[in-house]
Amino acid sequence: MKNKYILPIILLPFINGCTPKNNQNVDTPVPKASYENVDQFYQEIANRVRSKTGADKVPDIIVIPSEAVWPIGTVLRPGTTFPADATACVVPSDKVISAQTPNIFPDYSNTYKRSADLGIDNELIKKLIDAGVNFSDKDEVSLKVSDSSLELIDDTTYAALTNASACKMVLSGKELWIVRGYAIGKRTFIFSSDVEKNAKGKIEKIGSFNIDFGSGNRALKVTDSQPEKFVQIISAVKFEQGIAKTSLPSTPSGTGRIYIQKDRQDTSSASQDVLKNLRAASFKVQSNIESIDSSKMPRIAQVRFFNESDREQAQKAANALKLQFPDISVIRLNIPSPIGQLEVWLPRVVKASS
Repeated sequence: MKNKYILPIILLPFINGCTPKNNQNVDTPVPKASYENVDQFYQEIANRVRSKTGADKVPDIIVIPSEAVWPIGTVLRPGTTFPADATACVVPSDKVISAQTPNIFPDYSNTYKRSADLGIDNELIKKLIDAGVNFSDKDEVSLKVSDSSLELIDDTTYAALTNASACKMVLSGKELWIVRGYAIGKRTFIFSSDVEKNAKGKIEKIGSFNIDFGSGNRALKVTDSQPEKFVQIISAVKFEQGIAKTSLPSTPSGTGRIYIQKDRQDTSSASQDVLKNLRAASFKVQSNIESIDSSKMPRIAQVRFFNESDREQAQKAANALKLQFPDISVIRLNIPSPIGQLEVWLPRVVKASS
């Protein structure tokens, strides 16, 4: 069982005050907003966690949407989901502390232009459609988060971890990221009553989600059956002369490579075609292509960039892939990354109905 401790000083602003009854949020709901894609939607949620925990006042702490749920202590290449080492710095579960966070999430009410692309399980959406749910690009979707908490390692554990011989060997002379923890909660997606539904049978659960089709004018609800780790907390660290030093999340130096991510279920040659097309356009592209679960992949292809100075290069990369992906989009994420680094995310695999 995980220990229950008071959180490190960076999180103190979050736990001051009385705990509301029934874990209800006391913040005024954020204004309704419209998001072009699910990445912007989850980036806004990560920004909320960063602000409410006080992590925005601590230069070495970075808070981002969870693209991959690695064990706490996993060492990552800066600005990527690629593990530099997946074992040397991972902490035992009894060193992970947790605390409830009843006030961190307001209710998000958004007009989301692609309601069927919520960054949740692709198979879930398919089964809902098969059951008779007709999604529309004009659907209004609200997000509520309940049972929210933080799981992380405190500063004392982190210091001991980074000075242990096995971990120190991995970090020596490098600038890397270490997974410090996660913001966790049960997400409930609530679709407006304008969503047409004619369920072909009583479905209460699909995969890891509970389904409530409602009745009459009640809204369709899709809820995580267990709390999910959907926001990741990271420490940027630079190890010099045997001493681990926190690293400011400013723009790291880099070689300007492009990384390619594809759906784990994608068995086509699409990713290799992307590699060839980008190299033909004189881009430096990493040969290793990362395979990611379908639920983390976007509906349409994306080029992601992280520094404003790379916007033009990102657009050029997208242009080089236009014939392959006519609807490819270009997105900026606020994550410290090397100048010139881009990521190309292929679309998720959509299985044809049998």
